[in-house]
Parts: sequence; C-alpha cells; structure tokens
Amino acid sequence: MVVGVIVAGCGLVLVMGGGTADPTGPHVADSAAAGSAAVADGRGAPPTPEVERATRPGEPQEILIPRLDLRAPFVAVEAEGEVLPPPSDPATVGWWAGGVSPGASRGAAVVAGHTVQGGGGVFDDLHELQGDDEVVVRIDGRDLQYRVASLTTYSKDELAANAADLFDQRGPSRLVLVTCRDWDGDAFRSNEVVIAVPAG
Repeated sequence: MVVGVIVAGCGLVLVMGGGTADPTGPHVADSAAAGSAAVADGRGAPPTPEVERATRPGEPQEILIPRLDLRAPFVAVEAEGEVLPPPSDPATVGWWAGGVSPGASRGAAVVAGHTVQGGGGVFDDLHELQGDDEVVVRIDGRDLQYRVASLTTYSKDELAANAADLFDQRGPSRLVLVTCRDWDGDAFRSNEVVIAVPAG
C-alpha cells in the first residue's frame, strides 16, 4: 500500500495506491492556485472498512485555533474517480474523508488548508503556531481538544521521505494540518506540517 501526498499550488491532497479497488490509486488534479505539483510517497496503510467503521466518529464540522484567531468550516474531500481535489474555497479546510476522522482511536486525521500569497488562505499563519497551542475540532456536537506537538517545514524531498510516518492510518491518534510555504515568486517550494495530539 502506498500513501502519499501531492501538493498542488497552495493546497494538499492525499494520494493512495495499491490495496484498493483501483490499483493505480487516486491522482491529483492541479488546483486553481499557482504552483507546481510535488509528490511525496510513503508506505502507511489505510484502515480496513471494518476498522474504519469502528473508529470513525463522524464528519468534522469546524476547526478553531485560538492563537491564530482562526475559525473555519470543514469540507470533506473525496476522490473523484482517480482525483482527490483540494478545497476550492481557500477559506475552508479540507478533511480527507477517505482516512480516519478527528477523534478516531488511531491514525492520522489529515486536514489540508490553503496558503495564499498576499493573504486570504485559511492556513496563511499556520507557521505561527507553537508547542502546546490549542486546536479544537467540532464533531458530532462536541469539541475535541488537541495540543500542538510539532511544527515542521519540509522540502518536497523531505516530505516524500517522511510521508509514511506523517500520514500513517494505523499509528497513534493525531491531527495532521498541512499547508504550503516558501513562495518563490512562481510556486510554493515547501510544506508546513503541524502534528497535534489529543489533549490530556
């Protein structure tokens, strides 16, 4: 099973291949934002349908990050044929609906948000987060409390080398927030990845 990410413009999409009905797996469609696509491959395996049903609480509705004064709705991002597009609205966050939900007993709940050169992207200020900052996800009528455990800027090659661990669907329960960074005038060259773990 191959799990990876493709960063298209200023958004992120998750790509899976092998072990699915379509052995080629989903691929990415370029976003409307400027930038080139970068592929990061890993080896994390998704949950089986039985595990997914047992661990998925529901669909998240809203994310709140007090330090950034951020409050934004979720959009479930699903594969369309072989394509898993990022959110079209830069003011929303995209939750990978093919993976686990926030609050699942295991696995990385992947949340992608846009950074927009000049402002207007939901995750423009993601790099300002610090360790132990609060992240709240509203789901099933309750608030899930997370704390920031790490914030790392990865080059495309570094993201490829770490994708299996970052997006593993069978590892410890966590929230993975991803956006683009390092605009060079033509494209975003890096990715900001925030890992948040359940508080308490």
